[in-house]
Amino acid sequence: MHRTAFSRALAVLAFALAMIAMAGPVRADARTEARAHYAAGKDLFAGGNFRGAIAEFARADALAPSPILQFNIALCYEKLGDDAEALRRYRLYLDKMPSAPNRAAVEAKISAIEAHVAAAKPAPPPPVAAAEAAPP
Repeated sequence: MHRTAFSRALAVLAFALAMIAMAGPVRADARTEARAHYAAGKDLFAGGNFRGAIAEFARADALAPSPILQFNIALCYEKLGDDAEALRRYRLYLDKMPSAPNRAAVEAKISAIEAHVAAAKPAPPPPVAAAEAAPP
């Protein structure tokens, strides 16, 4: 991963932790457990274990829901090459956080993934010519 992109991803992950900490009326013990899952997910992400990171971020989100965790999960799916799930999670993030500070960047990611998906679709097969009638 490019060092700048990695730094940005880690900054977003750090922002997620702050969002978890500011989550509404979540029990303190649930918030503490969510932070532990988030930290584990962050470490797994940094180590390239994106499936493990998804599981940890999802556990954190179940305990202390945060749109930022959807963004983190989207990043993981993007790294895994699962374009459909990355798109779904990025859109969910924007739906849940319409005034996201990185909205333009996420919309650009969505457009880039959509273009990649469109380019990867195979061309439709050429039309089949009607078979000539065989003589009796």
